[in-house]
Amino acid sequence: MGKTMGIPLLSNMGNKLLSVIITEQQELNSKELIAQLKKQTLSEDSYEILREKVEDDNISAARNRALKKASGTYVLFLSSNNRLQPEALQYLLAMINPSLGRSIYPESDDSGSFPRKSVDMASCGYVVQTEDSIVDFSPERNVKVLDRDDAMLRHFYIENYEGFLWNKIFKKSIIEKARLKFHEDIYQNEDRVFIIEYLKHAKLIRMAPEIVVGYEIGEASPMDFEREVTGIGAFKYMKKAMRGHADAKYMCDQNMAYEQLQKYFEILQSDHPEDYSKSSLRKYAKKFHKLDFEPATEEDALLIESYLHYGATGEIEV
Repeated sequence: MGKTMGIPLLSNMGNKLLSVIITEQQELNSKELIAQLKKQTLSEDSYEILREKVEDDNISAARNRALKKASGTYVLFLSSNNRLQPEALQYLLAMINPSLGRSIYPESDDSGSFPRKSVDMASCGYVVQTEDSIVDFSPERNVKVLDRDDAMLRHFYIENYEGFLWNKIFKKSIIEKARLKFHEDIYQNEDRVFIIEYLKHAKLIRMAPEIVVGYEIGEASPMDFEREVTGIGAFKYMKKAMRGHADAKYMCDQNMAYEQLQKYFEILQSDHPEDYSKSSLRKYAKKFHKLDFEPATEEDALLIESYLHYGATGEIEV
């Protein structure tokens, strides 16, 4: 990829072109990420950095506070665990609005790799890794422009996960017009809820392959089980946003069923499963039969039978 140092891309009225929102679990723990932002090929005059501390593990509340301060035309959400290639910001801007990338990709035209049609959301390739190994990476090899239906559907593929927030760039105007914000009552799946609710108001989405953003898995404090269960409740927000999108709603049901059974299996594997007799997971177990889900194996069928019994009685059949 061609690189051009310090291109000043400024939006109108003196506002920044891009707001980079960084959530931090602890004070000043984004030192490495900030250093990488300083090395970006995009001029520092073109973007603002908004750092927000996460309190009580509520990352949604931190992002909402930062969104109120954001002045950029576009918004990028990062965490202190993200790592950026030097061209990351320019690449994402060029993908959502290719007119911003003509100086980056001077050979590009409407018939080339980067069509000049602007879109409402864009994503780049990603890699998830530990200090020693790669855990996951995006499979895309070509630029794709999707409509709302296809984009929603892609965000429920269990393999090749697309629900990450930090490899995507959003329009601030859509966030403001739709009055979108992160749901502060959920502690898991909050990223995917925001994306799906955003897509409800988007028309075209560009998925681009270049891996310019990464996520480094570090040590994390274990989350309380009941807060983890809020990730299942997150699907109710997604399903509401997907009314009229039958294929995506079907895939959402598959994801919701899978995550419920996964949480129940964790209970079965715990040292004291009886401690979960009054867990909030039961309210989802009681409604499990309403999901459009069929077990693939006999083992799955037996697990579902046990899960339904747990929902009705609170009893754990180990």
